[in-house]
Amino acid sequence: MVKLMGLPAVIDSGYGLDGAQLGKAITLLSAQMNVSNHRLLRMIAEFDIHGGWRADGALRSCAHWLAANCGLAIGPAREKVRVARCLAGLPEVNQAFAEGELSYSKVRAITRVATPDNEGFMVCMAEQNSASHLEKLVGKYQPVEEPGLAGPLPEEGPATARRERDGVCQYPGCHESEYVDAHHIQHWAEGGETSLDNLVTLCRHHHRQLHRGCFDVRMVGVSAVKSR
Repeated sequence: MVKLMGLPAVIDSGYGLDGAQLGKAITLLSAQMNVSNHRLLRMIAEFDIHGGWRADGALRSCAHWLAANCGLAIGPAREKVRVARCLAGLPEVNQAFAEGELSYSKVRAITRVATPDNEGFMVCMAEQNSASHLEKLVGKYQPVEEPGLAGPLPEEGPATARRERDGVCQYPGCHESEYVDAHHIQHWAEGGETSLDNLVTLCRHHHRQLHRGCFDVRMVGVSAVKSR
């Protein structure tokens, strides 16, 4: 038994576990830390909204309170407040973070560019890339007028032609037409063009499933087909 901030806590050292067991334990603990970080940020958001940091009188902001009371430098403290505020308007990012699927590092990166229209795409991108590579992708990200479409700003022609060609989500049997994204078949970060031949319409559910590796997409005639 040890004490954390004066409170008793049980620490599992992991002694006695073999390599594979340690790997599973580390992965599980990391997911639990993601969940804990999510809870921390939601608490920070509430604390900020209710102005709890003003109780001390001399502090200028919630970030300054965190720096004074939680051992953070002012820069990271400001980032925590920024991300905490963003989560309220990004339900898909919030859910993935709450379930331990995304780390704070990944959430911090995607909330710089995530919007209610593109957050599904951002969650997919975060799940498929390391935190360091995600930072690079976010740095290259350029939002466009059409929800879900990222990369170089396209001409109106390809976007209009894709809508006329596809109409609905191109996953077989899916007819969703309202909550849809434009997916780059060859990823824009890998040189894929924002052109009609490289774009396909997917609903947000199937777009996320695609980026999780549940199926692949290839073009046959004018339709995208499931190939896994």
